[in-house]
Amino acid sequence: MREDYEEPGELTPEEEEANRYQLEEMEKYAREVAFEEARKKGAPYWRVEKNLYLPKNSKTFWLKYSKNGKPIWENTHMHSLAEARKYRDLRLGQRVSNTLPELRVNKILFDEIAEDYLVYYRVNDLRSIDRAEYSVKALKKYFSGMKVIDIATDKIEQYKLDRKKAGKKNGTINRELAALHKMLSLADDSGKINKMPKVKRLAEAKPRKIYFTHGEIIEAQKHLPPHLQILARASFLSGMRKGELQNLRWEPNIDIDERFEIKVTETKNKEVKIIPLVGELLSIIQGQRNLMRLNHPNCPWVFFQPNGKQIKDFRGSWKKALKEAGILDHRFHDLRRSMSTNLREGGIADGVGMQLTGHKTQQIYRNYQGTNQEHLKAAMLKLEAYNKEKFLQAKLKTVKMEGQKGKEDN
Repeated sequence: MREDYEEPGELTPEEEEANRYQLEEMEKYAREVAFEEARKKGAPYWRVEKNLYLPKNSKTFWLKYSKNGKPIWENTHMHSLAEARKYRDLRLGQRVSNTLPELRVNKILFDEIAEDYLVYYRVNDLRSIDRAEYSVKALKKYFSGMKVIDIATDKIEQYKLDRKKAGKKNGTINRELAALHKMLSLADDSGKINKMPKVKRLAEAKPRKIYFTHGEIIEAQKHLPPHLQILARASFLSGMRKGELQNLRWEPNIDIDERFEIKVTETKNKEVKIIPLVGELLSIIQGQRNLMRLNHPNCPWVFFQPNGKQIKDFRGSWKKALKEAGILDHRFHDLRRSMSTNLREGGIADGVGMQLTGHKTQQIYRNYQGTNQEHLKAAMLKLEAYNKEKFLQAKLKTVKMEGQKGKEDN
């Protein structure tokens, strides 16, 4: 051992500070290198250190912690890492002492969670987006601009009362309440509310048993615009739901060159439904194809507006037409119920009829498990003959009534 060698002693405070500074600079450099690597890989954010993150394209640090078991992301609004650390330590200390402020929760408006709800429907490609948009429109008339923390049970009860005063039925109000409940549930999942208010639904009437007679559908069509006349007739003949008809495309849903069938893929129970094309229903589809080729060759929709766009909400036109026709308390969905009634009265077996309409329960499934395509086609031909006879009777009845009215006027 060298004679001039000395054992290292304790570091002076100045030396400890210098070493600490050197270590911090080395860590800072390492973080900067890691940050650049994360950016190159397109990472949405970079974890700087415990609880602190720097999102992509953000110039300020974000803090992530949990509250009541839910992740909370908060913008520190700090550009300096040292300042962000101080903010982090303050927040985490408040969390431990249970003095954490409510942050942005107190400022979130209904309009924000309503938009989150619609985004959820669009991202998940949910079939009932039109119904969701209609409910949001109704809810916004009452809750727009209101803070979410103020949407308590008393406000929800008042909303029910106001909608009932506006003449809305319990079923309609319940669809809107279901949308509100889903909005609040999504907000709760994302930490935008502290407590879910109770959303109690109203008692609904027994299932409807209203359907269109052949005479009523003829009368209703007289008061509808041409593109809706065709849509209503197709629903009456096929039993397809409004949404199924609106979303029907030439590809991959229609085959009128080989198999002559409609392949309904967007159904309520998410199972493919096959409807053979015969008689008037086949004529309607052929007519729509000719109209499309003539006026809108690039239109993908089987049923479309005069401008070639997809048919959307037409509640106003529907209500006006029925009022002018003197048909009360009928909905578009009742056309589907008409198909079920006609199948039964036309003498078609329940199992075959259920497969055509797409009704599904375990018992029903057992009933029509062995039904094949030939049976479906035979059923549609039988239904076509029945409808043809009934439409003729309805027209003759109308002519006779008009003739009697003419004699009375003379």
